[in-house]
Amino acid sequence: MAKKRSWALIIISVGAFIVIVGGGSLAVVGYLVAQQFSFQQEPGATIEASAQQMAETRARFKGQTPFIELRANGAPVVHRDQQGPTRHSLNAMVVVGWDGRSRQGVFRLKAPFWVVSMNSRRHLRVSRPDGGTIDLQVSIEDLERRGPGLILDRTDQRGRQLIVWTE
Repeated sequence: MAKKRSWALIIISVGAFIVIVGGGSLAVVGYLVAQQFSFQQEPGATIEASAQQMAETRARFKGQTPFIELRANGAPVVHRDQQGPTRHSLNAMVVVGWDGRSRQGVFRLKAPFWVVSMNSRRHLRVSRPDGGTIDLQVSIEDLERRGPGLILDRTDQRGRQLIVWTE
């Protein structure tokens, strides 16, 4: 007489297999994506050390005009003359910033450009201190035509500094 198989046991086994393989795959993909990001901040840094670090970062781009300049009223000025006719392959966008007065130190965020290009909006935006946003009038395609280099170098009236570039 042949053994009778329990369909419930087969369905539970297949379900468990799918959950284990799916969860493992999700964990591996999450790990690989997280490895492409880097975030650094030096808490407790002196104001002098942070100012020096920002000056060193700014010195990397000496002589370069930022692709985007923000006027005092927040209106962007885009230097479209820096764009070429062809698009360049960009690897990452780097953002370096500092409050200008705090001991939180300079932060540095490096994100893969494919994450930046997932932005579904037509133009890139940045946050304003009052909670609003500024439309930079620049698309991902504009950045690719610009190629690697300095995108934004801004110091506001409160002393907050932000430098953005693509690699």
